[in-house]
Amino acid sequence: MKIAGVVAEYNPFHNGHKHQLLDLRRQSECDYLIVIMSGNFAQRGEPTIADKRLRASWALNNGADLVIELPVYYAVANAECFAYGAVSTLNACGISALGFGCETDDLELLRAAARLYHNDDEKLSSLIQAQLSLGLSYPAAVLKALIQYGASDELVDLIEKPNAILGIEYLKALEKVSSNAQVFLTKRIGTGHDSKIASENFASASYIRTNLNEWERYVPNGVILANAPVYDKHFSDLILYKLSTMTDDELLSLPDVSEGLHNLLRYYAKIASSYYEFLESVKSKRYTMARIKRICMCALLGIKAEYQKTPPKYIHVLGVRKESKSLLSHLSNNASLPVIIKGTDSEQLSDEAKRMFDLDVSASNTYALVAKTQRLSDYFSEFLVV
Repeated sequence: MKIAGVVAEYNPFHNGHKHQLLDLRRQSECDYLIVIMSGNFAQRGEPTIADKRLRASWALNNGADLVIELPVYYAVANAECFAYGAVSTLNACGISALGFGCETDDLELLRAAARLYHNDDEKLSSLIQAQLSLGLSYPAAVLKALIQYGASDELVDLIEKPNAILGIEYLKALEKVSSNAQVFLTKRIGTGHDSKIASENFASASYIRTNLNEWERYVPNGVILANAPVYDKHFSDLILYKLSTMTDDELLSLPDVSEGLHNLLRYYAKIASSYYEFLESVKSKRYTMARIKRICMCALLGIKAEYQKTPPKYIHVLGVRKESKSLLSHLSNNASLPVIIKGTDSEQLSDEAKRMFDLDVSASNTYALVAKTQRLSDYFSEFLVV
C-alpha cells in the first residue's frame, strides 16, 4: 500500500490546494493520500477562519482520503517544530511519499539548504548568533548570516520564501525521523503565499480571508463557510486578560519568550485598548508579529515550551472518505502510534499522551466558545465520513 502525505492548514481550502493534491496523486501514484491538518489554530498564532471539521470536509471532497489533526502543541509553533510534529505523525502512519507546495521545483536546492541547517555548521551558527545579538529577528538574522557565510544568491533568495522555509523544515524533519519517504514538489501557480493580489482563479489564503466577497472565485465548488468567519480579533479580550494576569514564571514558560519580553507582554496587555494596539506595541525588529501572535495563543491555550519538545503521541482522525475506510483498519493495525477515531479511544493513552490530547480538546472548546459552535466535539462528535 502506497500512502502519500501532505501537511496543511486549509485556512481556507482554495483552488491551489486542490491543484496540489491532484498533482501529488499524479506524481506519487499513491493508493491513498493522508492530510495532516492544523486544528482550530494556525501556525501564525491565529484562529482558523472555520472549524477543523468543516475544513477537513473541504479536503475530503477535493482529493484527500483521510484527514488527521496536527496537535495544537505543534500547530502554533515555529516552523521547525510545526514541521517536525507533522512529519513525525505522518511517518507513524507509514507514508512512502511527502508532497508540498513551494516557490521552486528545484528539490536539490532545498536539500542543500536543509543539509546546511541540519548539520549545525559552527560557522553559520556563530554568524546567526552575532546577528541575533544585534537585535534582529531570527529570520532576518539567518538571512544576513547566509550572505556573510557566502551562500549562493539562489539559496539566499530561497530562504526569503515562506513555502520554501517550511519545505526546508519538512526535509530536516524527514531526516530527523529517519524516513525514506520520497519527496514531491508542486510549484506554486498564480500568486505567492501571502500575496495581496489575485491571479485568474488563484489567490493566497490570506487574500481570500480578507476578501470574502470574492470567496467563490478562488475556492472549489462546495467549499462553503457554514458559520460566521472567525478572526483573531474575536479572541482579543481573552488574550489580553490572560497575559495581564500571568506570573513571571508562567510567562517565561511559554515558547519563544525570553527574559525581558515577558515584562513587555504583561505591561502592554494591561494598558492596550485593543489586541491590535497590543501587537503593534510589542512588535519590534527583534520580535516579529508572527512570533508575538504565537506566544499570545500559547498563553491562552496553556502551551508551555517544554510541551513542544515532546514527540507526537497519537494519530487523531478527523475524517475519511467512504471508499477509503479500509485505510483506517490499515492504520489501526500498522501505525506506530495509537489511532484515535472517537474521543473515548483517548482513555487508553499514556498520561503524557492524554495531556497532549486534553490540550487539543481544551483548544477546540476555547474556539467553540468564541465561534459559538458545539463544545466537547472531540469527545462526542463522530468522525467525518464523506
